[in-house]
Amino acid sequence: MFFEEFCLENWRRFKCGNFINFLWNYFRREIVFFDIEESRVCLVKKRKIGKESVLNNIPICIGGRFKESYGSFIDDLDKGINNGYYKVLNKKWVFKYIVPEVLDYVINSQNSSIGGEEISVFVREDSDVNIEIIKFLASKCKVLNVITDNLDSFNFLENYINQNIGIMINLTGNLKKGALRSGIVINLDYDNDFFRNCSFNRYSVVINFGIDIIEKLKCFDGIIINDFKIYIPSKYKRVCSILNDFSEEEVYGSFLYLKKRYDYIREEIIDDKIKIWYLIGNNGRVRNSEFLRVKKQKSKNNKKRKYNKTLDKFKL
Repeated sequence: MFFEEFCLENWRRFKCGNFINFLWNYFRREIVFFDIEESRVCLVKKRKIGKESVLNNIPICIGGRFKESYGSFIDDLDKGINNGYYKVLNKKWVFKYIVPEVLDYVINSQNSSIGGEEISVFVREDSDVNIEIIKFLASKCKVLNVITDNLDSFNFLENYINQNIGIMINLTGNLKKGALRSGIVINLDYDNDFFRNCSFNRYSVVINFGIDIIEKLKCFDGIIINDFKIYIPSKYKRVCSILNDFSEEEVYGSFLYLKKRYDYIREEIIDDKIKIWYLIGNNGRVRNSEFLRVKKQKSKNNKKRKYNKTLDKFKL
């Protein structure tokens, strides 16, 4: 049977105690891990495919070397994904839930304060997580622009924040130029093609929490962040060492996924004292010197703009 052979293979590969611990941690969670042809994904089980399925009620970690030996397993897995029986989960899923930690990292790297920042958020879906992120930002930053082509879905949020937080947000459908004055731009769910027609502050920091990777923008010399690395709590280290085909963020995200609600997930993240190790842009790791560079250039531009406006007052 597939699972028995899988256990035997991994029993030889790992120390007995570690593999038993792996099974103990994942048996009840119904989490499936696999790595086929370097396409790394985590699968969280939603419901059974059928009585004959090898995936029923067991956690599986599998690598690309098993593909030829277990062709029927791969076919069954593909069928389950295509029919919606399984949720494909990558580490991008975690990214939205650590917005506070990401912002803290960016702000601290620039030796700045979030209370003095103008932030723009590009958002299309009025999902629970998107709404909670906007509420968080509204309570922290100086100015918040919520930019969307789905204005009707966010009108209620504008009123809610005004009445309950006592802060006005700028809800706008000006997709092209709505973020032009912002030092920090957050994308929640627009794709890369959309941003080709948008204008940004040349030295802003664009943080992409969407699925697509945002490539270099026109007339832009700031920072685009597409990925992240975090410090993993020690209690997850052993599982990560066993599932070494996956990043630590993917493994940690599989635990968080089971919490379902936004506030439960945030509570877990806070309890685990999750912190950003570093952020990743289109050219790899973004150094602190890069954050300071764009801050310095942005300040120069702002001073120049104010100076030019002052001169305009004396023109006849």
